[in-house]
Amino acid sequence: MKVEKASLHDILQIHQLVNHFARRGELLPRPLSELYENIRDFFVIRHEGKVVACGALHVCWGDLGEIKAVSVAEEWQGRGLGTKIVEACIEEARRIGLSRIFCLTYRPGFFARFGFREVDRMELPRKVWGECQKCPKFPFCDETAMILDLGGPQSALPKGRAAEGGEILESREVFKGRLLSLRVDKVRLPSGREAQREIVRHPDCVAIVPVDREENVILVRQYRWPASKVLLEIPAGKIEPGESPEQAAWRELWEETGLRPGTLEKIAGFYTSPGFCTEFMHLFLALELEPAEQPPPSDEIVETVRIPSDRIEELIERGEICDSKSLVGLLLWLDLRGRSL
Repeated sequence: MKVEKASLHDILQIHQLVNHFARRGELLPRPLSELYENIRDFFVIRHEGKVVACGALHVCWGDLGEIKAVSVAEEWQGRGLGTKIVEACIEEARRIGLSRIFCLTYRPGFFARFGFREVDRMELPRKVWGECQKCPKFPFCDETAMILDLGGPQSALPKGRAAEGGEILESREVFKGRLLSLRVDKVRLPSGREAQREIVRHPDCVAIVPVDREENVILVRQYRWPASKVLLEIPAGKIEPGESPEQAAWRELWEETGLRPGTLEKIAGFYTSPGFCTEFMHLFLALELEPAEQPPPSDEIVETVRIPSDRIEELIERGEICDSKSLVGLLLWLDLRGRSL
């Protein structure tokens, strides 16, 4: 029996197999819509046309992937099919150039045979606050987080890439920190002239305008070292590997304010500093706010502030709200609100 890439014809059987174990609390439920969207991630083993084992390798970021939804039909367990599926996922991860893959599992001994090591879930890049929000056990996960280091250099430099603004002739990374990196590109402009460009590579981010049922806007007050002052801002943060913008917005709102949104709507997106930085900001409006479970501890000191909506313009005019994402988010919300009145 061989491992093969899944096809659309396998989806209903994959759905049935995975959700059989999900109903027992051993896996995360997978709706059909998700399986259709991610069918290219899946491997299967078939017997007489029937899917008897499956699993998926999902790429989360440039250097990180996840093995998930590994399932073997009960009557076929103990025959090494799960091993074949995981081996296929690891081989695929190496082939496409991933340097690390992780999993969340109730069977750490099984994954340890492949070289996975146990890690604290908080070491993972916010994976647990992304897709795991769908789990009924969230945020009290009882699975074991494990990671496998595959090694190998990652090629992320776009040398030779043609673009509307010209062509990159040479690219070198001169600094890499925990949050951002700096690269220097030698480029040929459309005019033919050569020039140098310094580019800060920063993860994309989310910002949220949270408005409660009494029309108060929930802001956060915190000290910002680059500005050397305390700022009054809308909640915001970077998108972690494996997260969608919506998941990141949900998590950031929860972590900074302890609130969950009943509705979360994306209202805009913009580059924060396109002259030198890659960061793109996704802007959301959060309504129907409700208290949530206690968020995880953070090294940031953040004070939550409720501001009546009729005071927002005054605070902006007085310069008490003075960072770009908050200005864009609040002024856009006031405009949208005014149109709906």
